[in-house]
Amino acid sequence: MKKLFTLILVVMLLLALAGCGGEPEAPTPNWGSGGSEVPNIIQPPDTLQTDNVDDTGDELPRYSIDLEQNPEIPEMPAPTPTVEISVSNESELRQAVGQSGNTPVVITITSDIELISNFIIPDGADITLRSADEPMFNLIVDRSMDVISIERNASLRIENIGIKRVEGTSGSGVFNAGVFTMSGGFISGHTNSGVRSIGIFTMYGGTISDNVSTLLGSSARGGGVTINMNGIFTMNGGTISDNTVRGNGGGVSVNGTFIMNGGTIRDNVGSGRSFGGGVHIYQGNFIMHGGVISGNTVSNRGGGVSGGAFTMYGGVISGNTASEGGGVSSGAFTMYGGTIYGNTGTRTGGGISIGLGVLTIHDGMIHANSGGGVNIEGNGAMTIYGGWIFDNAADNGVDIRIGGVFNNNIFDANNGAIGNPPPGFAP
Repeated sequence: MKKLFTLILVVMLLLALAGCGGEPEAPTPNWGSGGSEVPNIIQPPDTLQTDNVDDTGDELPRYSIDLEQNPEIPEMPAPTPTVEISVSNESELRQAVGQSGNTPVVITITSDIELISNFIIPDGADITLRSADEPMFNLIVDRSMDVISIERNASLRIENIGIKRVEGTSGSGVFNAGVFTMSGGFISGHTNSGVRSIGIFTMYGGTISDNVSTLLGSSARGGGVTINMNGIFTMNGGTISDNTVRGNGGGVSVNGTFIMNGGTIRDNVGSGRSFGGGVHIYQGNFIMHGGVISGNTVSNRGGGVSGGAFTMYGGVISGNTASEGGGVSSGAFTMYGGTIYGNTGTRTGGGISIGLGVLTIHDGMIHANSGGGVNIEGNGAMTIYGGWIFDNAADNGVDIRIGGVFNNNIFDANNGAIGNPPPGFAP
């Protein structure tokens, strides 16, 4: 019994000694001159999985998107045709597509082709359209209809052809429910968006310009590109310009996912009480890694970008104009890099305006905006972990204006420089 008691004492002593050592406390991170601790920065997910049910309950393909920061812009992969065909009229064009089945086909157009009915890329088809020579040849319609419709599980790529319509007719240039790739050519003169897509649309080059959208309310569409029903639009190059919308999104309207790696969205216009001269996010995500959004105009909010979730890793937003938020007016804007400069808010918020949303800045520059750098009002919230906000000018605030009707904003500056440019900065 005595031995047992001694053994218990030894065990208790060993346990007590182990507890005294413990794990050392983690050092408090230094988040600026004050050394105050802030929550860990939450990084975006590596992938984004879209919903696969449309508004009618029908199943759509699941698309997985890589959201890796600062990706290299891929070159457009070359087609791998097993059949090449040349066509010179509508009958030959439709016959070539109809007989292709599931075989990849490259169709070379040797003259302008006028279409008398909607040109359909059927389920299972894999078609590439290109012009034989420069200047490029065109697909033209002279009646009210969409020029091209791409069905689900079908693929179309256009290289150097034009898609246009006769003035006075209405419809979209391309309606895409499958996979649409654009590397050159143009889509212009359409009245129900240049491109409407509920599938996958990838743009490497070419121009989508001079299109309009006059629909309002729940039917509203972007002037240049409309992404609906969780569609995915990746812009690696090309230009979306000079489009006009009465609703929201002069250049691009997003109800899905828009990833911008390169290219330019410029000189688009939202008329009336519109939002988002360049890009408007209804629902979903806009992720900007590179490219330029410039010279877009809207009378209400968000000359460059407006609406829902917007994450900026790089690129430039400049020279845009709106009443509030000349550069950006977003409900949830996170900035990891890039530059927002030279934008104008005619009322307030030349660079960024946040009303009922959250602005988080980790890095990047916001400078030389007219109407102030950042405007936070209403129930808006702003947190700065880094970055530079400087040389902004306005009558009612310079770099950052904290105000609004409810006067219950949150402003937390943990780091970053306000009022001073980065070392060595040259405008």
